Formats: sequence, structure tokens, C-alpha cells
Amino acid sequence: MTAAPIARVALAYVFGVAAGLLSVPVQVTLLLLFGAVAWPIRTSRRPLTLRAALVMTAAAGAVAGYGSSLKTIVGTSSPACDAAEVLTGRFTAPPLTDRARLVRADGCGALTVVLSPSGPTNFEWSSIAAGRTVRVRGRMRQGRNGPWFSATAIELGTDGGPGPVWQRFRWAAVRFRGELVRRIHHLYGDQAPLVTALTLARTEGLDRHVRDAFAGAGIAHLLAISGFHVGVVAGLVSAVLGRRFWGRRRTRLVAALVTSSYVALIGFPVSACRAALIFVLTSLSVSLGRVPSRWGALGLAALILLWIDPRELSNAGFQLSFAGAAGLVAWARPLEVWLIGRFGGRSVRVPRVLISGVAAGVAATVATLPFVAWHFQRVALLGIPATLVATPLVSLALPGSLLSVALSTVWLDGGAFMAGGVSVLLDALSAVARRSADTPIASAWLSSTSVLAGGAGVLFALWIARRPGVGARGRRRLMLLWVAIGIVGWPVLLGVEGRGSLDLWMIDVGQGDAIAIRSPAGSWMLIDAGPPSEAEIPAQPVVRTLRSLGVSTIDMLVLTHPDADHIGGVPGVLRSFRVRRVLDPSLPVGKQVYADVISAARIEAIPWTSARAGQRLSVDDVTVEVLHPSDSAVAAESRAGPGAEVNRVSVVLRVSWQDIDIVLTGDAYMDVEESLAEELGDIDILKVGHHGSLTSTSPTFLRATRPGHALISSGRSNRYGHPAPLVLSRLSDVGARIHRTDMHGTVKLRVSGDGRVRVDADR
Repeated sequence: MTAAPIARVALAYVFGVAAGLLSVPVQVTLLLLFGAVAWPIRTSRRPLTLRAALVMTAAAGAVAGYGSSLKTIVGTSSPACDAAEVLTGRFTAPPLTDRARLVRADGCGALTVVLSPSGPTNFEWSSIAAGRTVRVRGRMRQGRNGPWFSATAIELGTDGGPGPVWQRFRWAAVRFRGELVRRIHHLYGDQAPLVTALTLARTEGLDRHVRDAFAGAGIAHLLAISGFHVGVVAGLVSAVLGRRFWGRRRTRLVAALVTSSYVALIGFPVSACRAALIFVLTSLSVSLGRVPSRWGALGLAALILLWIDPRELSNAGFQLSFAGAAGLVAWARPLEVWLIGRFGGRSVRVPRVLISGVAAGVAATVATLPFVAWHFQRVALLGIPATLVATPLVSLALPGSLLSVALSTVWLDGGAFMAGGVSVLLDALSAVARRSADTPIASAWLSSTSVLAGGAGVLFALWIARRPGVGARGRRRLMLLWVAIGIVGWPVLLGVEGRGSLDLWMIDVGQGDAIAIRSPAGSWMLIDAGPPSEAEIPAQPVVRTLRSLGVSTIDMLVLTHPDADHIGGVPGVLRSFRVRRVLDPSLPVGKQVYADVISAARIEAIPWTSARAGQRLSVDDVTVEVLHPSDSAVAAESRAGPGAEVNRVSVVLRVSWQDIDIVLTGDAYMDVEESLAEELGDIDILKVGHHGSLTSTSPTFLRATRPGHALISSGRSNRYGHPAPLVLSRLSDVGARIHRTDMHGTVKLRVSGDGRVRVDADR
């Protein structure tokens, strides 16, 4: 079978798996497959036998996708798994921070174990080795991204019997990798997380600011083990062996064996598996005296990986890896030839290596652009030049760090000396990432809806371009036109949609608060920004939600009080949007999260105003009135110093539009609510105080205000027990409709001019 049929078979299998994972109705899938077979054959280049083979492959992929989807739903969600208080299993990496991934021995999968602050103070968390059996005591909790385990006690267990060979190999590799991680930390200190990311695909402990810098510069792929890293390892092996003495074929086979062992050692990350499979397949072709087929190797690698685990298709890393590789195969060489023709002549002498790098960068960037925009809502504009600068540094740092670790096993001082030289390269690499990310034009933001619209435009343009009479130039112009209509036109529609009504989003941020309000004229207010997040800024809940809504400017940002669950996400918001002004109680506290917010606002030169009772502000025709705190309340808590109770100065707002009143209470206590009850009277929408805690939402306050809708922002299965059942009972007694992020996800309320309220929720 030639390369083209293999690639088509792989593509058919991908479509089938996608249909299964997306739970497309079986009847629809069968109808599409039947239509593909019955469609008239217009040319002899597509015989019926090949088409039937493709349809059968797609059907097999659909079966695998449906099975994997069912396994994901049923798999590890049994009550016994969710209610366990003692876990037995093995950590997949040394727990060098307060959290680590544990593979359970009871068949319930893997989950994150977090060392609880109430755990044993004399316990050395970092002394636990990866791959060794442990017993963990604690309590299962449910987070936004799945269950996790709060550990209060950990003890070493006894490893079982020999077990299957593959299991013994797996955990031996995990233990060996764990020892490498510890040795890297010993050699590189603070730079160890960056080295482990570059060499072992482990990102535990990697500072969030470092990840954000690499992502903003468009060189985050250098932190993931990919084809570039596999190529460096293969090149290093080839250079050591030397083709002159071993021969090309034998050298390729040995390099393939070494790179495969390296990928197995680091835990088989998808992008590395893809690159290693392609290298192994092409090496086998060379050893057999055949011309290696890049499309065939790429298609066969995709088939193998999806056959092992069809769920990988939904993984962003899998999509980006294969899209980038396909772009290189399809466009890198033609682009290189075109660039050489334009800039490689005698009049303009551009080095061939630079032209090749630009061609490869453009090809991979264009191919991965839709996937990057879809998953991260951000496209790096400086990714290609930053990659050209960073690639030589990584090409030297990667083998240097591997050699330093190997040398340290026999000569510790020699390994430390080499690590010192590699550290200089790492400092330069980090500086390139920071400088590039801090450039104003480093990246552009795109919402997922804009990506969908742009993709629809591309498909429509391709369909039109296939009509008779449309030439090559016409096809290019049509493509650009419809991409522009999709990407530019959709945000315009988002801005127009909802005009004339007041929209409120209670964003699901877990255990925290974040409420966005859009005025009928299209201006935006944000009240709090949720807790800190380890995710990259584009993936943080508030940033991701606002970007999907087409937000670019926030006219008013209100920080109700300086608790982390309300202001932890503010730095990401300030870096992502233009904020015109900030309003907060201005209570000086010694919390680091508040200092980070102040520093970020100072860098952005954002006007800062103290919120005090009696202030009336306007955003278009929406009135925002500050009801609390007073000067005396802030002064009293200021005198308390480090013991200040910030909830007592939580900002309380009344947002009014026409005859609609919305009251946002932050974490204010009952006494504050009751002091405002008579002034407020009946209200339409209430943001319930303190996540539904018993410290707020008194019966007196509810009887006086009688809210029609009650919004409660709390995390799923949170350890505080929010919202309290008694508070829910009080709200039900006054007839309030209750909307909760822990049950409903992000909740949207649309208030029309006649006072009607429409409610939508994620789930």
C-alpha cells in the first residue's frame, strides 16, 4: 500500500474515533458511512474497494470511540472509588511539592493527592520515592477538573508479588525516572523544574510565570518532549556512533533503538511517541533499502497510538503534535523552495539554515493555528522568531543536561561543573521567553467561537473554490475573504448580540467568586476574579469565559475584599484585558496575593479608587451604588493590623437598571446585611454572601429583600460545606430561585427591559 492510502486510512479512523468520542448518534454515523459508500464515483482514481476499506476503517474507529467514551463515563465513578478513605497505590513521580499523582492499586485509575495542611508536620513528603507502594489516609474531594484526595497521613507499603512483566518494567522505569528527577534537583537547584521539563517531560514544580512566558512567546512546545527533542537525541547518537564506521542503515537502527528507550524512560508522552514511531518506521524503511514515506509513517503512527488509546484524540497535545507534523510534511519543503527562490539568490544572501528554519516554523505554525486558538484562545505572533532564537539554546541545553546527569553518576563534581555551563544556557532561554512574552505584540487573542466561525469560513471557501471556473488566485482570495468574515465578523456579532438587555454571568471558578455584568450598551463590569489558578492565563476560568464572550475592555473591576478566593485571578485578568479602573476597600493587609494584585495594577498604570458607602458610579445607563464599607469600618479593621477580618469590610453593591435591582454582597456578614435591609427593600437578584455560609444571609435580611433569584458561587464538594443547608432552606422559604455553580456550572441571567429574567446554565 502506498503512502496516500495509508494516510487516508488513518484519516478515516480518526473521523470514526471522533464520532464515537463526541457521542454522535449511531443512526447518524451509519447514515454517513452508507452515504460515503453509495456516493457516485466520478474518477477512476478512487476505486470502490478503497472507498469500502476506508468506510470499514471509519466504522472500526467509531466502535473504538464509542467504547472509550462509555469506559470514561462508567470506568472509575463507582461509589467505592469515590468514598475511599485509605488509598493504596504508587506515585508516578517524586512528590517534590505538596501534590503528586497516584495510581491506585484498586483499579480506580489515577488521581492527584494533596498533602493537607492539617497533616503530620514531622512528615517528610519529599522522602517518598516514585514507583514504591504507599498507603495514603485522608478524604476524597471533588474539584472542578475531577476528584482529588486530601492526605492527612502517608506510610510506606509493601510491594506485591512479581506481577506481569510489563508492570514490573513500568514501575522500574518510574523509579529510575524518579531518581533522575532527584539528581537533577541536586545539580540544578531552582532551575531543576525547567530541566526536568526539557529532558523528562515532567512539569511538576515549574513556576507558573515561567510557563506563561513560554506560552506567550509561542515556544511552549520546547517544554514538551516532541519531534525536536527526539531528533536531538537521535542526532547525538548518530554523531557518537559515526556513519562512516557503522554505516547509514545500522546507525539509523541503533539511533531508533536508543530514542525508543528514551521515550519509554520518560513515560511515553504522546508527542514523543509520535516522533519516535515515525523515526523507527523511516529507519526500518532505510534499513530495507526503501525510500521512507513521511505521510505513510505519520498515518501509521496515528493509527498505532489511537489503537492503543482512542481517547488520546481529544487530547490537545495529540492534536497539536500531529497537526504540526502534518504541516511540516505538507508545506515545509515547498515553502523552503519558494523562500530560496526569493531570498537565496546572489542579490539577497540569506543563510540556508535560516531559510529552512523559517519554512519549518511557518508550516508548523499555520497547521497548528486552529488547534492552538481553540484550546488556548491565544495565538503567538512572535512564535517563529522566538523559536529561531530559542532552538539553538535548547539544542545545546538538552544534550548538555543529559550528559551532566550521566556524568554525575560516576563523577559528581564533573557533573556539577557541566551543569553550571548548562545553567547559563537555561538563563538565556528563560530571558528569551520573558522578553518575547512581554512584547506588546507577542500574542493575539481569539475566542473559541471565532475559531469555529473561521473554520466554517475555510470549509465554505474550499467548497466554492472547487466550482468550475475558479482559478488558483480566486481560491486564495476566497479563502482569505471567508476567514476574515469568520474571525472578524463573529466578534462583531457577539458585540451586537444581547444589546438592549442587561446580562450577568456568575462564572464557575470553583470555591471563589467572579461575576461579570454587561450593560445594555455593551460595557463590562467584573466583580471579583476567583481564586489563583495553576493553569496558564488563557485557560484560567475568568479569562477563558470573558474571551469567549468577546470581551476586550473591562470598564470597572470591583474587588470586594482581599481574600485569595476573590482576587487570586486578578493578575491574569489585568494581563489579558484593558481595565479602565479598579474599586476596592483599600484595606492594607499583609497577604501576598493582595501585594501581587497591587503590583500588577501598578505595572499596567490602572486608576485605583477606594470603595466607600454612598458612592454612585455609572456604566452607560447602569447605576452602581456602594452600600458598604464605611470609613469607620475600614478604620476599625486597619487598627487590627494582621488580625484584621477582611470580610467585615467586604464591598456591597447595588446594581440598578430601569426597575431591576441586583445586590452583590461579597462575603459580608449578617450584621452588615441587616443594617442595609430596610434601605434595599425588594430586590430582583441577590448574590448570596460568603458562598452560602451561615455567617451571611440572615432570615431578617431575606424577609426584607425577598429576592427573586439567588446566586451561590461555591466549589463542588468543597471542604467548607458551602452552601449550608439552612441557608438554602431560608432562600426557599422566601421563594427565591436558587442557582449554584457547584451544581449548574457558569450561570447566565439575561434581564430584558420589561423586567423578565432568563436563566441559562452550563449543566
